[in-house]
Amino acid sequence: MLAVQTMVTRRTADGRVLGADQRLTVAQALEVYTAGSAHATGESHLKDRLAPGMLADFVVLGASPFDTDPDGISEIPVHSTWVGCRQVWSADS
Repeated sequence: MLAVQTMVTRRTADGRVLGADQRLTVAQALEVYTAGSAHATGESHLKDRLAPGMLADFVVLGASPFDTDPDGISEIPVHSTWVGCRQVWSADS
């Protein structure tokens, strides 16, 4: 979530803004982080979106990044992680 926040705010850990004109929207940042990563690894035919026939790798978040202040996106809790449609991690366990 920190990577998404950084793409949206372009703010460094010490608070400096680098390339303010290169900020992405939350939707663009999520696209880069998900479908963009699948494309970069040559696996976009397997996992660039949740759709029939695709691998179901995803996380369940505690809040919507679309409804969160951009500076707080990295604080959104991850409730669970799923790989291949199987839960592999849960905050409850």
